[in-house]
Amino acid sequence: MSRLTTHYLGLTLDSPLVPSASPLTRQLKSCHELVEAGAPALVMHSLFEEDVKSALSAARGQRLVERHLNQLMTLKRELGIPIIASLNGSSLDAWVDYGTQLQQAGADALEINIYFVAADAELSPMEVEYRYLGIIGALKQKVALPITVKLSAYLSSPVNMVKRCREMGAEGVVLFNRFYQPVVDLETLSVVPQIQFSSSTECAERIRWAAIIRGQVDIDLALTGGINRWQDVARAIAAGADVTHLCSLLLQQGPDSLRHLRRELLAWMDDRGFESLEQFRGIASQKRVMDPAAWERVSYLKVLDAYE
Repeated sequence: MSRLTTHYLGLTLDSPLVPSASPLTRQLKSCHELVEAGAPALVMHSLFEEDVKSALSAARGQRLVERHLNQLMTLKRELGIPIIASLNGSSLDAWVDYGTQLQQAGADALEINIYFVAADAELSPMEVEYRYLGIIGALKQKVALPITVKLSAYLSSPVNMVKRCREMGAEGVVLFNRFYQPVVDLETLSVVPQIQFSSSTECAERIRWAAIIRGQVDIDLALTGGINRWQDVARAIAAGADVTHLCSLLLQQGPDSLRHLRRELLAWMDDRGFESLEQFRGIASQKRVMDPAAWERVSYLKVLDAYE
């Protein structure tokens, strides 16, 4: 076993450094490069229901699905690491249908990416939460794969929501989905998409909620968004994360950055005398720190006082 061995969704992984769904996990060549750099598993690029529905015909849409499933089978056959399928749907029937097909194609686990912006003034918080829970429940009736849910950071009570996801059968949660923000083009005054790479400042929110959730809900935790340095990974593990998902770092610096990240994390562990992740996993979680309130409102007050 590796010094960085961790467990996630019933899988034993050689490290917590898992490439998340991105253009890099779409192409076989870049997937091979990620494995060579030390990826212990990867989240395959998402199957989007909208892509299937926007095809010019039902037959062409089905060919898109078949192409995705064939690629999944190819990755399973050639890479020799666990492949977590990623599904992004919009209708309940599609979630179940595609989830079942991904299972049959050999996925080791299923990440459900519920990319939903609650923009309707008549939509209550309870209805938003039921959307998540209904999808989990429907999938668990038909799919035997471990399921992890990519949650929004904008839920009113994240810990309770994670607890309810676990009660519905989810084995893990991913904290948090990054909602890409469109911008207004000042030349055309139209709304246009904008690619935004994450920065390490974003991971603080993820680490905070991982620390609060760990010890309250028995569920696997993945952190995504802003995990760009070894310090981010070390802090995530100390807060209680099981794995960290990498995207922006790999897109900007290439697959080999994964190798450097692993080496730097091991060097820090050597300096601290840690022989494994388990020796410090969750050591800074809310349940284990001497001042649990440090993860809550008191930290806000201390920050203001420190500035003065």
